[in-house]
Amino acid sequence: MIMKFQNPILFAVLASGLLLASCSSETAADQNDKMNSKMDNVNQKIEDTKTDASANFEKDRKDIASDLTSVRDNINAKLKDTNDELAKKDLKSSERTKDENLKAELEKEQTSVNDELDKVNNATASTWDDVKAGAQKVAADTKTWWGGLKDEVDKKTDSDNDNDGH
Repeated sequence: MIMKFQNPILFAVLASGLLLASCSSETAADQNDKMNSKMDNVNQKIEDTKTDASANFEKDRKDIASDLTSVRDNINAKLKDTNDELAKKDLKSSERTKDENLKAELEKEQTSVNDELDKVNNATASTWDDVKAGAQKVAADTKTWWGGLKDEVDKKTDSDNDNDGH
């Protein structure tokens, strides 16, 4: 059975398309080399992205660890001062109670910051997002607590030792 084309223009377009597709100047080996080169470029871009992500992870981790270390150092200094006060023999009972309560709060905050700092230092790229969020929350909460502590001192001494306007 022979088919008749009713539209000779359509037939001409289809035939020329098939002829052009089969008349490529590249051999199969050339096409394969071209494809391999493109794949190598894609693989290189993937590796570059991994390297960038790793560098960002390390920078973030270093910055957050530094921030937490600074908070911990402030707590440690205040804890030392509080322990020095508690070591005094002539401390009034009310002052001793206040300093013991402060020491308990400082030790609680110190533990929280130390625990989070350990998590930051032991984080991997795959756990980093969760660890980062937790570390930022602990740092913010502790800084808020620390600011409240300074404001309490300012109120009791009628001075603005931390120069925050309170």
